[in-house]
Amino acid sequence: MSGNPEFGSVPQLFEVVKQYHAEGKKRDFLSDTAAGLHMLGIEVPQAEFAELPNPSIPTLVAANHFVPPLRQRIHPFTTVDAIVTTGIITHGIQQLTPGKQLDWLVQGDLNPKFLSFRLNNREMQQAAIECYSHIPVSADPKKVFSTLKQIKQRLKDGINIGVYPEGSVQFKDTFLGYRMGVFQSGFPSMLALLERCRIEYQILPTTVYREDGTTILYSCPLL
Repeated sequence: MSGNPEFGSVPQLFEVVKQYHAEGKKRDFLSDTAAGLHMLGIEVPQAEFAELPNPSIPTLVAANHFVPPLRQRIHPFTTVDAIVTTGIITHGIQQLTPGKQLDWLVQGDLNPKFLSFRLNNREMQQAAIECYSHIPVSADPKKVFSTLKQIKQRLKDGINIGVYPEGSVQFKDTFLGYRMGVFQSGFPSMLALLERCRIEYQILPTTVYREDGTTILYSCPLL
């Protein structure tokens, strides 16, 4: 992975993403995450992946919402480390399905303010949804149909989709360290809908974790 002349630091990358979003432009998620991981000195680990029996059909990558404990985190808020995890998985999946697009389900209604302070990382995450063509997920029941419609269409178009079934990181674990949470109710509901629509796809359970200071990317057998 190499740097990018557009920016020399991750905060500058975030500002570029917000600028592109304001101008209605798109960016390449794979290139930007490669540059971001490079600037942070993070190498994408060699993935231990289950073999895909049919690489030609789209894959639903179901990943854990991993962030390190507070003392090991890049930023006190979890947004940056969540972006890093997403970047690691995105590049790891490229080892399995080279050249195949991976779009992510991303929380689309984050409040960009906390106690009246603006949170630039959350603003960047909101901008990234449109800039990188991610799929926004909202707590508003009125927007559920739009989200499911986008998921169905992208799978039909042969695009891989990444999802964090836990929905978010549990607050009690953000200081002491990560523990696997339970699936949100929307995840099995989404699978049930895709089953009814008879859309051909495969599920690849994928996990990111740390062992003796090393980040490990691993996938379980396909479901």
